[in-house]
Amino acid sequence: MRVTGDSCSVMPGLMRFRITRSRAAAWASCSICGFWLLRLYCQWFVYQPRLWRGKPLETFMHYWFTLVWIFLVAVFGACAAVQLR
Repeated sequence: MRVTGDSCSVMPGLMRFRITRSRAAAWASCSICGFWLLRLYCQWFVYQPRLWRGKPLETFMHYWFTLVWIFLVAVFGACAAVQLR
């Protein structure tokens, strides 16, 4: 079975057995994880709450994307952990 880039968002368990360790892959995994971690930080501490609080759709999207950023940090963090061990 061929594993594509979409598997990181659909079935991250598939990637566990298909990852080839290299310095470039470790750097990429750590960088992408760091980017999404920074994005998660910005979601809560940089953007002003008045932009989304009290507005049902914006509040829902704020929390929804918080879950998305957490998921992406977990997936790429796990990839980085495999690369660095």
